[in-house]
Amino acid sequence: MGGYTKPSGKEDKPKYYDNHILSTFPHIHGLLTAFFKGAEETWKQFTSEFAPDGLIDQSTAEEKELAWMPATNDINEGALGAFCIQM
Repeated sequence: MGGYTKPSGKEDKPKYYDNHILSTFPHIHGLLTAFFKGAEETWKQFTSEFAPDGLIDQSTAEEKELAWMPATNDINEGALGAFCIQM
């Protein structure tokens, strides 16, 4: 009766786990380290408003409802999005 069998061995791992591929990017470790250190500082700025007693925590339910917006701009993309906005 067949059925699904989980693959085993090397095919389980995505290609980027292959050391050969990683060796073609000798500066990747330093690059990613620098990127995430910079991102950490930026995230501290972006997330401060979510802290206890922060701007969002102190907002009333009405203020939160007035400030609500979609997380992405996807609805404005393309003809279908324009159609949805008009409906």
